[in-house]
Amino acid sequence: MQGEVFSMEGSIAYFEKRGKENTGKTVEIAKRRALELGISEVVIASTHGYSALQAAQVFSDTDTRITAVSISPTFDDVGWRMTEVISIGGTDEGVDTAIVAIPAFARKIKEYRVLEILCKPRMA
Repeated sequence: MQGEVFSMEGSIAYFEKRGKENTGKTVEIAKRRALELGISEVVIASTHGYSALQAAQVFSDTDTRITAVSISPTFDDVGWRMTEVISIGGTDEGVDTAIVAIPAFARKIKEYRVLEILCKPRMA
């Protein structure tokens, strides 16, 4: 395929203003393109969880996995971080463990708290 020219046409949405009001439309645009390209994983930045929730709702009718990434720990002192989360993970394919936790960043790992264990495999 060396020397082959690749051509692609697409469109870009431009918003009049920036901010939260564009979240729904942005996630819808991302969903449409993810489906077109067969992308099954989406990473979204979310400070308090609003954007992550929007993505979860928009992608709920697909098999797309949503990964929410919280804000930098430098904003921790002003309260700009997720404060009550459910963490879901697994030990093989899929998930089999869920906890309710207060998240903490690596440099403050001693502040991490598991509040509830919702489910987990019983392994010896």
